[in-house]
Amino acid sequence: MTDRHPKTITRIPRLFLHKGTGQARAKFRGRDHYFGRYGSPEAHRR
Repeated sequence: MTDRHPKTITRIPRLFLHKGTGQARAKFRGRDHYFGRYGSPEAHRR
C-alpha cells in the first residue's frame, strides 16, 4: 500500500542579513520576518 499524501518537511528558516537595516531576516510562508540585529543572541533565539 502506498501513501498518497506528500510528506511535510519541517525545517528551520535560515537567517539572512537585511543590508539596509542590519536586521536578521528570514522568509517563510512567502513573507519576510525580522528578528532584531543580525548576529545578536536575540535574533538566533527567535
